[in-house]
Amino acid sequence: MLHGVRTAAPGDEFDPKYNIIVDGPVASDADKLVHSSWKLPHPKKILTLQRVTIQKGNFTGTIPSGVHIPHEFGAVQVLTFDLGGSAPSVQGLPAWIPQGREIVNLHVFAEEVTGFTTSSVLRHPRSEFQNLFRLMQIGERTDLDFEYTPSEIPLVESCADSLDGLRRKELVSLAANGLLNEDDPDVKAARGGVDSGGTVGHPCSNIIGGGGG
Repeated sequence: MLHGVRTAAPGDEFDPKYNIIVDGPVASDADKLVHSSWKLPHPKKILTLQRVTIQKGNFTGTIPSGVHIPHEFGAVQVLTFDLGGSAPSVQGLPAWIPQGREIVNLHVFAEEVTGFTTSSVLRHPRSEFQNLFRLMQIGERTDLDFEYTPSEIPLVESCADSLDGLRRKELVSLAANGLLNEDDPDVKAARGGVDSGGTVGHPCSNIIGGGGG
């Protein structure tokens, strides 16, 4: 639960032009399938950044009614709030202490903590697509699946807009931005085989290596 921010009037929503929208109830066991869940006030603004292209050929099966598949989907979601006068805090996360008063940034990395190899850059979206449908009742009655081909590197549309408080390194994976715990033995073992995002052809190559804090 996020405290210390103002609830905005309902209005801004996740843009269906850049988000996969599934209309329907969640699965009865959804709470057992997630690693964490967040309760947030309605945000002032919702922005979908780092858009990745999707082609018809990436799908197999039938797209059921109630499922909207765009031509691009966003890898980063930014929710903005007006501060409520007191320092923001997160119930259950006492270690988070906001730095500054005018602009506060809380970033939740919704991904594995292990490094990405070039092949896992392609595998990760399929895994997350399947996980999305496991969370919804509609997932129990559809054969829809999604996969990038081994020779395909999805195009990341870098965000041209500058947002106060959003650092450049927060637009890429943990493996690419250097925020992994270097002392973790698993991280050290994975680091040698990780594409840091700076190599030619990598989806992160056009947003790594300059700018931002």
